Amino acid sequence: MRNMIYFIPVISALIGWLTNWLAVKMIFRPYKKTTIFGIQGMIPKRRNDLARKVSEVVSNSLVVKEDIEKIIGNADVAPIIEARFIETTFLSNIN
Repeated sequence: MRNMIYFIPVISALIGWLTNWLAVKMIFRPYKKTTIFGIQGMIPKRRNDLARKVSEVVSNSLVVKEDIEKIIGNADVAPIIEARFIETTFLSNIN
């Protein structure tokens, strides 16, 4: 009976690991619709909606247009950005 104290957390951890593993598999797989039941993972099925929402969050919260304009407009940074832009454009035209 005293050994059950050690046995219960191990079993609980295994059950938790198994349910998490199964949940991740069900979200991402199958990549394509199956012909039998017509099911598909949530991420592949809604990838366009997910991409749109992620881009909205990034553009509205993480990378704000005003902050970029402020950084680029800074007199110290503008020549560095311009030189890098010209270098990148020049190198891409060569290749």
